[in-house]
Amino acid sequence: MAELSDRHDRSELIAVLPIPADDPGRQQSRPDLCVVVIDRPGLPGTLGSLLRSIDALGGHGLIVVGHAADVYDPEVIRASTGSFFAVPVVQMERVPDVLAWRDSLRGALGDVPLIGAAEDGAVDADAHPLSRAFLAACDHVVRIPMHGSASSLNVAAAGSVLRYEVGRQRRAGHST
Repeated sequence: MAELSDRHDRSELIAVLPIPADDPGRQQSRPDLCVVVIDRPGLPGTLGSLLRSIDALGGHGLIVVGHAADVYDPEVIRASTGSFFAVPVVQMERVPDVLAWRDSLRGALGDVPLIGAAEDGAVDADAHPLSRAFLAACDHVVRIPMHGSASSLNVAAAGSVLRYEVGRQRRAGHST
């Protein structure tokens, strides 16, 4: 139990659950769909924090693309403070897989914009740089204006800010 729990105070309960298939269909198709796509995240704690923010700010899911931190790493689950079990997470290998999923949604949802964040984005809205393939596929590339000496935010903080902005614009009646 001590070895499996990975805690100093030893957990009293362990659950064994099947891992769901990495099927993008697990992301619920809905008119207000807002799924966060993260390109090659490296740190499990950051991934868990991002899941927590997606859940707290009304996001509907997370897609992890490419060689990345293991989404089932205990640190991801701990950092999500339970949101791991509320937010559907799907892993995809390549950018074209994400684009094919997005294209499959267009019949039911119409335009499904892919909005990226990069330090040199054209619109203010900074994150870990996206791959060239993602930047080329984005309908819009935004940036979070930085003040002070910090040049960027970590990916969890940037994802939180961007997810908040989507919600703010939707509440104000803007389409995002």
